[in-house]
Amino acid sequence: MNDSSRKIRRKEKQHVEKNRSTQLLKIVLLPLLLLLAIIFLIYGKNKSDDLFLNDTSNEQEDFVVVKEKKYADIYTWEELIAAISNKELTEINIKKDIKFPQSQKQLTLNKLTKVREEQVFRYDDTLKKERKQTILMVSVLKRDLNRKVLISGEKRSIELGNVELDLPKGLDLEFKEIKLIRSYRY
Repeated sequence: MNDSSRKIRRKEKQHVEKNRSTQLLKIVLLPLLLLLAIIFLIYGKNKSDDLFLNDTSNEQEDFVVVKEKKYADIYTWEELIAAISNKELTEINIKKDIKFPQSQKQLTLNKLTKVREEQVFRYDDTLKKERKQTILMVSVLKRDLNRKVLISGEKRSIELGNVELDLPKGLDLEFKEIKLIRSYRY
C-alpha cells in the first residue's frame, strides 16, 4: 500500500507540474505571439506596394516651418536671468529700470546662478595708479544656450554695480536702447 500511494502521489505531482507548465506556456507564449503578429502587421507590410498611399516626397521638400518670435517682458533682475537662461526666448523687453543687488547671498538663484568674488585690476584716473577691486561674478549655470538675444528697453537702464555676468559660450546679447551702468572699469 505504501508503494501504490507513492505512485499515486508521484502521478499527481507530475499532473500538477504538467498543468503548470501548460498554463505558463499559455500565459507567456500567447502574448509573445500576439506581439510579434502586431509588429509584423505594422512594420512587415511593404508600403510601396500600397496603392492608396500618395507620394508626398516632393511636397515635403517645399514645406517650410516658420516659428513665431518668442519674447518676454521683464521687470526684475531675477526675471532677466531667468529669461537669459530660457533657450526659447530670442527677445527680452525691459519694462522697468533694473538694479542688481550687491551681495553674494542675494545674487544666488537656485538652479540658475552661481556667484563668486573676483579681484580685478583697474586704473584709477584720480590716483594715477592701478587698484584692486572686488567684483561679484554671476555665472549662469545652464549651458548650451547658443543663440542671439535682443534686449530692448525703451531707454531703460540695467545697473550692474559691482556685478559681472559670466555667460555661456555661444550666447550673444544685443542691447537696443538700454543703458548699462557699472561702478567699475577695466
